[in-house]
Amino acid sequence: MLNDRWIRLLLAIAVGVAFNAAVTLQNAWPTLWAIPGTAISVELLVLLAVLVLSMERRSAVSGTVVWAVSAVLFLLIVGRYAAVTSHSLFGRPINLFFDLPHAPEVMAMTAGARSPIEIAVLAAASVALLTAALIVVRWGIGIVAQALSNRAIRLAAGVAATAGILLFFASSLPPLQRLGPVFAHPVSPVYARQAGFLVEAVGDTGNAAFASQPAVTAEIGALNGADVFVFFLESYGEAAYRLPEVAGDIRARAGDAERVLRGKGWHMASGFFRSPTFGGGSWLAHASFLAGVTVTENREYELLLSGSRATLVRDFADAGYRTVALMPGLKLAWPEGGYYGFDAIYDAATLDYGGPAFGWWMIPDQFTLGRLDERELRAPGRKPLFVVCPTIMSHMPFLPLPAYLPDWSKALDPAAYVQTAGRPAALGDWTEARKSYRSAMIYNLDMIEGFLAEKVPASALVVALGDHQPPGLVSGAGASWLVPVHVFSRDESRVAAFREAGFKDGLVPSGADLGDFAALHHKFAKALK
Repeated sequence: MLNDRWIRLLLAIAVGVAFNAAVTLQNAWPTLWAIPGTAISVELLVLLAVLVLSMERRSAVSGTVVWAVSAVLFLLIVGRYAAVTSHSLFGRPINLFFDLPHAPEVMAMTAGARSPIEIAVLAAASVALLTAALIVVRWGIGIVAQALSNRAIRLAAGVAATAGILLFFASSLPPLQRLGPVFAHPVSPVYARQAGFLVEAVGDTGNAAFASQPAVTAEIGALNGADVFVFFLESYGEAAYRLPEVAGDIRARAGDAERVLRGKGWHMASGFFRSPTFGGGSWLAHASFLAGVTVTENREYELLLSGSRATLVRDFADAGYRTVALMPGLKLAWPEGGYYGFDAIYDAATLDYGGPAFGWWMIPDQFTLGRLDERELRAPGRKPLFVVCPTIMSHMPFLPLPAYLPDWSKALDPAAYVQTAGRPAALGDWTEARKSYRSAMIYNLDMIEGFLAEKVPASALVVALGDHQPPGLVSGAGASWLVPVHVFSRDESRVAAFREAGFKDGLVPSGADLGDFAALHHKFAKALK
């Protein structure tokens, strides 16, 4: 029969294996779940060494040391989960400085636009889960400390930890590089990067960050007063034309839209450009195109807003245009509007939608465009318009979708949307994500085709582009950051200028990567001449 010492040793080994699996876990793509890791965590070996050294000095470990080790291990586990999940869903490393301010909105969105009570319960459950996890970690470290109270076990553990740490660092040397896969990537650099981001954000201001990216002034006069529309289509990425589960239907719908619009006198060209963001952070894409700079992080975005760099909005305003932002997803204050200099901002309240809510984002995009037609396009004696509209109905989780209304006279009728309203699909229903995405992209194409065919003035220039790829659960592992960009005009020479810049004729995008959004800004400005 095993004595107490062996029982404590076996229990401590089991706890150590469990902790190692937790601090080296992997994402179970394409979900929010994680699977245990099998590589060795050098950071866990360091924590074991700390316990051994502390007990060697005092012959017993203090409660303070146990809690300190437990807190560090807890942070390592949380950091590991955040790091691997962020890569899976958003295709980029986690950035707490960038992501945390938006956590409440993301939680509410991913909860499916639940009621405030449901969201509060979800938040409380998350806090309870994290608290319980910390308690479990503290209990496990206590078990390990009890086993280490035996000096023979403690010395063996110290030797094993030291050997493992030395092998980890030695594995970077050519003769031992085969040992590399045995060890997991450390988690502590994740936190080191967050500290670096914070230092950079505090230490840099104004326009200096973008001094190396010269501004380009658009030749607005060459448009002769033609209206210009810029539609950022939410989550419209290259994946829409690549994934077998969705590409066939989307390509077919784009082909149909092209035929209809050509019949209405529209010419069009398309290309792929690199978004500055992936799976979210649409405002970074908006800023990059409108200001002609590469804005990849919230730090850079805030630095841009603190400066006075010219944007397309101000260029058009200086040329006598009325500049309008259609922001149906905007429910809170938007100080960015002051930087851009829009003459009018239609947020959710201003749009005054009285129909049924469609998930977290509520307002059908077609209703938003109907309101634009009513208040701006048909305004008597109006100035030429420069309109920027980020759509919202194709935002994750992509459902519920309103029915597209072929009769645009009903676009402002709230009753027209009643039959298709409902709660969004559960985000956890991963098998349906691509099907929902396909429907959302087809809705976008329906809307663009209908608005151009029915409402856009004949002389207008229209740009429709994706803001970023859909999250990794749709786009897949290792997806590019490319998004489609389309230009439309009834003036063939205007579209020809874009073809000279590398765009391909037609609505179905093809061809090589044409550059980032700063390059798109420059190509757009040049094509106006």
